[in-house]
Amino acid sequence: MSQAERPHKRDIFASVYPSAQMREVACRFVSGNAVPDPIAEREVSDRLGRSAAGLYALRIAMRLLPLLSFLLFVLALSPFAPFKFTRNDIIVLGCATIAGCVLAYASYRFPRFTVRIYLALWNLRPIALAAYFLLLLVPPALFDAVVLKRAFDGLLLIPMVGTAWAMYRGFPASPWLARSFPLVFVVMAAVPGFIFPPYYQGIAGWTADVNPGETVTLEGYQFVNDAGQRIWVSHTLFAPVTQAGRFAFAWSDKESNIGPISPFIMKAYRRAYPLLKTGYMPYQRYFGRFAYPPHTYATNPPDYSAFPPDRIVSIQQVSLTYDRAHKLVAQRIYSDYEVPKP
Repeated sequence: MSQAERPHKRDIFASVYPSAQMREVACRFVSGNAVPDPIAEREVSDRLGRSAAGLYALRIAMRLLPLLSFLLFVLALSPFAPFKFTRNDIIVLGCATIAGCVLAYASYRFPRFTVRIYLALWNLRPIALAAYFLLLLVPPALFDAVVLKRAFDGLLLIPMVGTAWAMYRGFPASPWLARSFPLVFVVMAAVPGFIFPPYYQGIAGWTADVNPGETVTLEGYQFVNDAGQRIWVSHTLFAPVTQAGRFAFAWSDKESNIGPISPFIMKAYRRAYPLLKTGYMPYQRYFGRFAYPPHTYATNPPDYSAFPPDRIVSIQQVSLTYDRAHKLVAQRIYSDYEVPKP
């Protein structure tokens, strides 16, 4: 019997001990490998050489998808969930579990499938890059809970983390500045919500003391229309200065040079109203609900449909005090600007 005809020791061992074969499959599955495929392995060796970490990371991400989806699905149905899952989130998690099982199987059983995908990204094919970018927008569009959006986008970034790490390790002769870019990306992608110090845990001292009294006072500007109706002026009208109270505070000591704030509020409102009446705020002009939220996020913007600019008769700076039953107990008007007719 020739050497080629003799059975390999590993094959004999696997036939006698099936559990050993199962362990080998499990190890290949967990480590990001696939079923042996000489053509796929040669293509990876020729195109990527020692920089194939991103390919393994892509397969691992595909195989983590059903596991993560299933664990979160079970958690959503349990009474021990740390936060509220909406019905939509539960349905999406169930669908992601099923779809993830198909992808996990395909990533192991058909290695050329993942090789083609990864090489298209590695070679910066425009269609592949556009598809990957759009894929990153899917979790924010499908899930309601922020933690789910971040978790699944983090999963989608695993292949990029593997690629950046491979590039960092694969080009030791490159200048340190060039090598630092992929390394910084790895850190920022691996740590959810990461930004540079000293802001990674917020800014010390930015706290608000809540007075647990019998009343609550709200202050700000209100529009008054020709029917006597009132509505609060949302700070998100002043994009990009969108933190509540900041714009009025910055304006207060400059009024002698640039005039009163009320005419500017009206000018900004006229410019923003074509968007407002369609349900969007100014910061959503180009990307709609996919736009990055403002500094102080307005989750429930007011409905300005009854307040077109030509019906607003005045802008008032007011202070309203309510009791715990939501009844208005005190009102103070600091300034009243009569809007001139256009």
